[in-house]
Amino acid sequence: MRMSVKLKLALSFGVVIVLSLAVALVGVTNMAHMDQRMADVLRGPVERQRLVQEMRVAILESVRSEKDILLDWSPESLARVDQRQRQVRESVHANLEQYRVLATEAGRQRMETLASEWDHYVVLQDKIRDLARLGNTLTAEKITSHRAASDLSASQGRDSRRKMEAVLLDISELNKKLMAEAAETTRTQYLGARTLLISLVAGSLAVALGAASWIAISLSRGIGRVVRASQAMAVGDLENTVSSSSNDEVGDLASALEKVRLTLIAMVSDANLLSAAAVEGKLATRADATRHQGDFRKIVQGVNDTLDAVI
Repeated sequence: MRMSVKLKLALSFGVVIVLSLAVALVGVTNMAHMDQRMADVLRGPVERQRLVQEMRVAILESVRSEKDILLDWSPESLARVDQRQRQVRESVHANLEQYRVLATEAGRQRMETLASEWDHYVVLQDKIRDLARLGNTLTAEKITSHRAASDLSASQGRDSRRKMEAVLLDISELNKKLMAEAAETTRTQYLGARTLLISLVAGSLAVALGAASWIAISLSRGIGRVVRASQAMAVGDLENTVSSSSNDEVGDLASALEKVRLTLIAMVSDANLLSAAAVEGKLATRADATRHQGDFRKIVQGVNDTLDAVI
């Protein structure tokens, strides 16, 4: 198969271009995957963790309003607490609904446990608030109602708060675990992509260097042989055959120069024939001009004509 210099260059650059496109494709694809992974983390564990923190703050706010009931049983204070608790309960309810949408199966089970315990805690708070109102309306039972409300908050209320805090902590740890797993997966993906990109870039460089060396060596060797043969012919040395093993333009050049060498040898042979014949007195001897072409034929024919004119 003929491998011209143009074909060698085209193949070399083609391979380098393909590898470069592969590097770009792998880089873009892996960046898209990592971007998607990051988006999943932000929409998943990070967002769920934010909801957990908001619920924790809301529950703490609810606990503070409960303490306010025990400290101040006035109607004005109870009205403020009622408004604040409604806001807290709406916030917790909204966060629970959002979490159910985003939760994993394991997280959803824990969130249902938290929702059940929150409903129980809301019932306890309502009882404490009712006892506070009863203490305001029945002066004789004020001390008893206050004590009952305090006991309810310190016993069942405290147990309920501890359970909710434990569930929230458990959910928080689950989200942290999921974020750590996502981070590890992203890092593994990054390391794999980095290794692949480095390999492709290294392969592209190796192909480029190899192709450049191959083309440079093949050209330099072939052209070197042609130059040496040309220099030898310039000083009359026609002994060395001009040859090239490469099937390309350099080989074509060597083949053409070999034809020039053979033509010059034929010219020298005819010149030697005529001079030897003249020395021997064979003045009728003539060179065969038809062996030559173009100006070379004119030269040989001119010598023959000169001899004919002289004789």
